[in-house]
Amino acid sequence: MKIYRTDIFPIILPENHPFPAVKYSMLSRRLLQHGIVSTNDMLVPRELARHELLRVHSNEYLRRFERGEMTEKEMCRIGLPWSPGLVDWARRSWIYAGI
Repeated sequence: MKIYRTDIFPIILPENHPFPAVKYSMLSRRLLQHGIVSTNDMLVPRELARHELLRVHSNEYLRRFERGEMTEKEMCRIGLPWSPGLVDWARRSWIYAGI
């Protein structure tokens, strides 16, 4: 069985943040410990190309997201604080699964 993982892209969260980001690394570790998958089965999703991201986001939005220039309101909608790790994670995660 092949599975995709994004836990190698850390999302830095403030203490007591409600998003349980640690669940991703815990799940990967547990799957390996119980022999459900091997490290060869755990794949890192490819980073989506800009043209793929532009199918659902404007160029301006992507530029500001990548550079950490989002407004407070926009980041509130995302629900996570901006960091370079968030950008890496988002480019490979379920956020863009509809593309």
